Amino acid sequence: MDYKSTNKKEGRKNTFMVNLEELRNIIDESGIRRPFLARKLGISNQSLSYKLNGKREFKASEVSVLADALRLDDKEAMYIFLGRE
Repeated sequence: MDYKSTNKKEGRKNTFMVNLEELRNIIDESGIRRPFLARKLGISNQSLSYKLNGKREFKASEVSVLADALRLDDKEAMYIFLGRE
């Protein structure tokens, strides 16, 4: 499932075509618990759930934190967050 994420707060638009299914799979396979990721992102567990289910958008800063926390290499991050390999 893909959707666009726009960072409006910073006054510029960053569009992400997030592969949410793949992101959820990587989180589950990593063994990292979602409450931990929510704390790293500075958001509630509910907000993270909304974002992972496409009900809310990820901010650019959150994409960076997720990629770092999940130890994604550049190729993986490009595939998950930009739909490119």
